[in-house]
Amino acid sequence: MNTHPVTLASGQHWSTARAASLIVRCHAGTLWVTTHGNHDDHTLQAGESLQLRQSRGILIGALTTATFDITGNLPLSERAHGTQTIP
Repeated sequence: MNTHPVTLASGQHWSTARAASLIVRCHAGTLWVTTHGNHDDHTLQAGESLQLRQSRGILIGALTTATFDITGNLPLSERAHGTQTIP
């Protein structure tokens, strides 16, 4: 499964409650990626990707306006993206 490209303004976030074996690809801007229960956060620049193993939650934040997509297995209920601004 591939998501359509998602564009986030600086400060916006995208999240999913659970996922298995995903690849996050950053097409533009800078992203911050963290997973539930893992203390290692990651930043991605345009052209970089990150493979994530099974997770109970993923949070992707835009450090600058950014565009990304995800390849992998998202539950049907999680395939539509949502954004929110977290202060």
